[in-house]
Amino acid sequence: MRRLNWMVAAATAVVVALGACGSSSATADRGNKAADALFAKDLGANGATLRISSPNVTDGAALPSRFSCDSTAISPALVIAGVPEGTAELAIVLDDPDAEGGTYVHWIVAGLPAADTSLAEDYLPPAATSARNSAGRPGYAAVCPPKGAAAQNYRISVYALDEPTGDGVDKQLATDALEAIAERATARATMSATYERAG
Repeated sequence: MRRLNWMVAAATAVVVALGACGSSSATADRGNKAADALFAKDLGANGATLRISSPNVTDGAALPSRFSCDSTAISPALVIAGVPEGTAELAIVLDDPDAEGGTYVHWIVAGLPAADTSLAEDYLPPAATSARNSAGRPGYAAVCPPKGAAAQNYRISVYALDEPTGDGVDKQLATDALEAIAERATARATMSATYERAG
């Protein structure tokens, strides 16, 4: 019986890990096409002043392991600056365009007040909500690329929206939430990060 319990626990852990890395997990709605369409949307020069940074990672550098499935799996701290006038709210998308099977969406945040331009680690203000990620769960899905693979690139983008996304984002599938952001987006700023797991 102990051996059976151990095998069940191990299998559960594998399923959870696959759901966070985007390697071969199959979900009803990954949101990958909507994520690519959102990132490709031409927003012109509207976002010239909008900026995003993090006290945890330099743009283009490696993410610390605490934001991955190798450690505490918490969301990173972010700092947003230069929010354009007339912005109704902000949205954040963290995705992995290198994931096997297409872009994997780790985190979708909407309803972030335009005045809230600083997020601590593992924290969202009460007004903000998280839509379902590519694992099918609301909230942050820790970065978790396959072990031994080349470092994968992650995009952390903030979008200025001209209209609120409304209630119920936390219940939306990734595609629905990303399309709602795309419809309202007037500006975007993006930083990048990498993560690699030893084999």
